[in-house]
Amino acid sequence: MALIKEECEDVRIEEAFRVRDEDAEEQTDLLVLKKETEDLEDTKGKDPFGREELDDTEEKDLLEERQDFTSTHAAAEESEDSIRLCCPQCGKSFSNRGNLKLHLIVHSGEKPFICRLCGKSFSRKGSLKTHMSIHSGERPHTCSQCGRTFNLKGNLRAHFKVHTGEKPFTCACCGKSFTRRDILNNHMTVHLRESCVTCHQCGMSFSKHANLKVHMRIHT
Repeated sequence: MALIKEECEDVRIEEAFRVRDEDAEEQTDLLVLKKETEDLEDTKGKDPFGREELDDTEEKDLLEERQDFTSTHAAAEESEDSIRLCCPQCGKSFSNRGNLKLHLIVHSGEKPFICRLCGKSFSRKGSLKTHMSIHSGERPHTCSQCGRTFNLKGNLRAHFKVHTGEKPFTCACCGKSFTRRDILNNHMTVHLRESCVTCHQCGMSFSKHANLKVHMRIHT
């Protein structure tokens, strides 16, 4: 009888330890589950690499900031290029560095292109090529109206005004007009020897007081 009682006592003790162990395991499992839940909450808003993920509003703001930075950076680079491609002497701008380099020769006074026939030097290769047509006698530019030929295209353009009647160069003293600037300059030597008089009513100028006097009748 005592033996049975002792066995029952052992069973109760063993059961008590088993229940307590199960409770401990359950508590441990709960702690692990809680920790995993907390970790899951912590990883919300982060990508697998640990970087913060943003909600839609924050992501939009960040995208706008990046676009602003890119635009500002591009504008700064463009501005820097513009400054870099501007002539420091006269401010003239160029599309590429090679053209700027050629232009700077003008300010340096360097004339590396020399005519082998007369020794005249030029700052540009194109200017030397144009000059060489004087020696060769080549006159490739022909007037379509009269057939006259010219060595320079600019001379042909000036000549063509004879046919069109255009006289864009006007004397400020007498109002007479000319087809070419050099003709106007020659004409101006006439006024250098005379006093140029101006009408105080309309500003028109005359080489002689007599001409001004006649003109003033318009205003009376």
